[in-house]
Amino acid sequence: MDRDLLTSKEVAQMLGVHTSTLRRWRMGGVGPAYHQLGGRQSRCRYRLADVERWLRCKRHRGEG
Repeated sequence: MDRDLLTSKEVAQMLGVHTSTLRRWRMGGVGPAYHQLGGRQSRCRYRLADVERWLRCKRHRGEG
């Protein structure tokens, strides 16, 4: 398996959110890009680069 593919648990820990939050984001189309692997019992995997890109887009700069 590709070493830069992360599980939902790993991404949730990285972002400081619960895995259910990631699930909600996936359903709403607002979280980081992900890959759905498998058939009926599919698993979601995230590329590290996609998570980092999503984080950069979410960065806010304070006015000063």
